[in-house]
Amino acid sequence: MNNPKISFIVPVYNAEKKVKKCLQSILSQTYKNLEVVCINDGSKDNSLNVLRKMQEQDSRIVILDQENQGIFYARKNGVLKATGDYIMFSDNDDSLPDKNSCKKLIQIFNDNNDIQIIQFAHNNIRGPLKKTISFRNEGKITEKDLKNVYYEDFLGAAQTNAVSVDLWDKIFEAELLKDSIEKLEFKSHIGEDLYLNLAVFDNPLFKNIYIINDVMYDYSVGIGFSSTWKEDTLQDYSVCKKYQNELCCKWHLEEKAKNYCNLESIYFLLNIVTDLFYVKKKSDEKIIDYLNEAENYECVKIAKDYFRSRPEEELFDELIFLVNASPEEYLDFVKRARKKPKGFIGKCFDFAFQKIGLKRN
Repeated sequence: MNNPKISFIVPVYNAEKKVKKCLQSILSQTYKNLEVVCINDGSKDNSLNVLRKMQEQDSRIVILDQENQGIFYARKNGVLKATGDYIMFSDNDDSLPDKNSCKKLIQIFNDNNDIQIIQFAHNNIRGPLKKTISFRNEGKITEKDLKNVYYEDFLGAAQTNAVSVDLWDKIFEAELLKDSIEKLEFKSHIGEDLYLNLAVFDNPLFKNIYIINDVMYDYSVGIGFSSTWKEDTLQDYSVCKKYQNELCCKWHLEEKAKNYCNLESIYFLLNIVTDLFYVKKKSDEKIIDYLNEAENYECVKIAKDYFRSRPEEELFDELIFLVNASPEEYLDFVKRARKKPKGFIGKCFDFAFQKIGLKRN
């Protein structure tokens, strides 16, 4: 294919002041065989009218108007509607900084006819500040190496900076992406990028991903879920954590893969409890109630059962304590640990990675 079509999937929610810039950066690409599938996900502002006015000016815009279903189902419906040979994602407040991005990507596909996914570098934009995020490894990563060498990137805490969990820094072969998402269900408000990437990597059709360090996306950095911890974070994230653990077994990964995967659940729980006490100023009674409830969250149960099954000499003391402590002991631990310099949680993870032979990035 010398002139394949690229479909952009852009979920839109209450973005009347931002979405025009996003779409203009796509439509102004020098490569013209594009379509932009905009999914108005129940916006309560003037977003839909903005989209309709832009569609009048450029027929490459396709509009799906739906009741609010969340970003995962907005993307899914957009992917299934798309008619392109390749598919890219964009958030409604982001943009493409290079007008030749699509042209460059198509050239790579044309020069390498077996490539299925290309991952590219991006800029993190936070107000006036810009930071370029690139990758250590360039070139083709096969399915075998992705699952056996680079699994740290999508199973949890330690990362090699080779394969990201984001969707918007990639362009996908449409057949592979559609087949991966068609039967996928996901109701969580967090982890949707990771979940879809895992489904793609687990798809029997998946063969490779190609990494380049050309900057092709400007990402507007907001407040992530790890910055403002919510009490339902772990309950929602359990879907991803369960899937990750299942893949560890299915792909026959070495034991430290489960370390990466389950350490994240312990890390999240400790952060949430710390946030409840020091930031949200919840009472001891409320926090203890939360800790009792968290024992029933699937990812917490999986993580605690896993670490309880490991020989204690392979773990660090704080982790042994955290997976066995009563709610009252856990809360007392958080109160005392907060006073340690440089952040207790960071120290725990430094120690954890030393135990498994890694340095934290």
